[in-house]
Amino acid sequence: MLFSARRGVLLLALTSPFCLVADGVVSTNTCTFRSFVPPEITITRTGSESCVLQRPEIPVGGARASTDISVNLPVADQPATPVVGKIAENVGAAVDIGQNGIAEAFGSIDYSFTTAGPARSGFLLLLDPGSPGRVIFGLGPDGVQIASAHIGIGPLGESCGGTRAGATCFGTLASAATRFPFSLGQDFQFQEDVHMQASSTFFEIQDGFGIVNFPFMLLESDGATPVQIELTAPEPGSQILAAFGLLTLLTLIPRSLYRGE
Repeated sequence: MLFSARRGVLLLALTSPFCLVADGVVSTNTCTFRSFVPPEITITRTGSESCVLQRPEIPVGGARASTDISVNLPVADQPATPVVGKIAENVGAAVDIGQNGIAEAFGSIDYSFTTAGPARSGFLLLLDPGSPGRVIFGLGPDGVQIASAHIGIGPLGESCGGTRAGATCFGTLASAATRFPFSLGQDFQFQEDVHMQASSTFFEIQDGFGIVNFPFMLLESDGATPVQIELTAPEPGSQILAAFGLLTLLTLIPRSLYRGE
C-alpha cells in the first residue's frame, strides 16, 4: 500500500500539468446515491465531462451532472480575434423515500495573459455572446442547493448566484456597460468558474443549469484599435522551482520502492 500511494504521487507529479502550470481548465462532476433503508448502500460516480446514476444500478430515481467548457485563446497576429471562455453545467437529482441523491458539477477556466508595450491606459470590451447571455441560471420548481458563478478579467470581476428568477450578480462587470477602463502593457488573469449542486430527498426533485459566456477583447486608448493579447510564458524561476521540487520528491522515496519491494 505504501508503494502504491507514493508511486501515485510520483506519477501525478510527472504527468499532471496542473502540478506545474496553473493555466487551463478544470472540470469535475460527481453523482452520489444513498439508501438509508436496508440494504443500505452508497454509490458514487465521477467524470470530467459528466456522470449518471440511474436504473438498474439504483432502485428508483437518479442523479446526473455535466460540465461543458470551451475556450478560444488569443491568436497570434490577430488582435481583433476575441478571447472567449464558456462554461455550461446541468445538474439534476430525484429519488424515492428513504434515499438521497446528489449531483454536483464544477468547472473553471484560469489563464494568465499579457499585452506588449509600455504600461498605458486602454479599454476592456465585452462582446455580445448572443443568446442566452453572459450569465444565466435556470432552476426547476424545487431549485438547487448551489448555483454560483464568478468571473474575473484583471481587476474587474463579477459574482453571481442563481435563483428561480434567474441570475443575481454584483461586481464591476455586473452592469449594462460593455466598455471598461483597463491597464495595458502588463499581465492579467482571466478566470471563470461555475458551481452547481442538486440534492434530492423524497418528494423533492432538484434540477437546473448554469451558463457563463464572456467573449472579450482589449482596445487602445482611442477606443478603436485592437490590442494583441498573448499567453503569459511561465517564469524561468517557476520552472526551476518545479524541477527542484520533483527532485526533492524523488529523494524522499526509499530505494526499495524503485525495486518494487
